[in-house]
Amino acid sequence: MNTQKGIAYYRNSPVGDLIIESEGESITRIGFRKEGYGTESITPVIDQCLAELNEYFTKGRKFFRSILAFAELNFKPGFGRNCCIYPMAQPFRTKNLLFV
Repeated sequence: MNTQKGIAYYRNSPVGDLIIESEGESITRIGFRKEGYGTESITPVIDQCLAELNEYFTKGRKFFRSILAFAELNFKPGFGRNCCIYPMAQPFRTKNLLFV
């Protein structure tokens, strides 16, 4: 069982700087960076997620292969579907970012 943890930043996206965290073979967090940058530890799953996000923001990618395993759900009524990164899925909101 792979329990390697990772962290990386997606800088200068159209929605702001993002922080991405992983554990094992899953992405466990994608959110807005609120403070300074820490040391990055890029795992293969984060590398894949960064590439997919880059394709989404620059080339119009519509589907993602990264495995998501979020631990926290925090719904916020009225948060618009037009702010979503992951289309074609059931809507849910993590601590900092909405996914649908």
